[in-house]
Amino acid sequence: LSIPLATSLAQRHVLAIGDPGAGKTTFLRFVASSLCHTLLGEVPNAAEARLGLKEAPLPVLVRISDLIEHIEESRRGNVPGRPTKADDPGWLAHYLAAAGRGPGWGLDEAFFSQRLRDGGCLVMLDGLDEAPDRVARESVAKLIENMAAAFEKSTIFVTSRPAALAEDVLLPGFVHVPIDPLDDDGIATFLSRWCEALYRDSPTDATAHRDELLLPALEAAKVL
Repeated sequence: LSIPLATSLAQRHVLAIGDPGAGKTTFLRFVASSLCHTLLGEVPNAAEARLGLKEAPLPVLVRISDLIEHIEESRRGNVPGRPTKADDPGWLAHYLAAAGRGPGWGLDEAFFSQRLRDGGCLVMLDGLDEAPDRVARESVAKLIENMAAAFEKSTIFVTSRPAALAEDVLLPGFVHVPIDPLDDDGIATFLSRWCEALYRDSPTDATAHRDELLLPALEAAKVL
């Protein structure tokens, strides 16, 4: 039985598993956008209407490859005040504080650390499979397990391709959610909305482009 992916947000710790192009990153961006719309008051009911969440947690969207790079650079440069161990959950707050300096968020490491521990955060870690090798994936998996223990009041949602998962990186205690490929109706709906966004001022061009893409997309899906 297939269910909407958004229902998995009701779980505390989730590992969403999907093939390339399954929409993992797109889904996380949709979640982050919906939560921001609610928290900023732009679309107050977006979290509940789109995601089924009665309360909107603070969205924290992080590419795992960026987090790995930050940890490696900080350890090589012996950055003052950094966590000493590679699997220290404090790396998440350390990374977020560093990422916010350029845009001028005005939020320091202490803010993120406290907020993560107090709860009310939805931490979305995208691309476990983007760790460069199995050793790195095992290290990141241990880091995520430690995050789940340290930030037990916050929700942690991880995505990965199936090929990256081995016994040592399965994230025990996480609910595993497989992402189904789009069916024919799903492909048609996606292409319709994509083309409508591309040709906002010309419904005729949008329809023509959708029709141009639809048959090849359906044929490709059958091959996969």
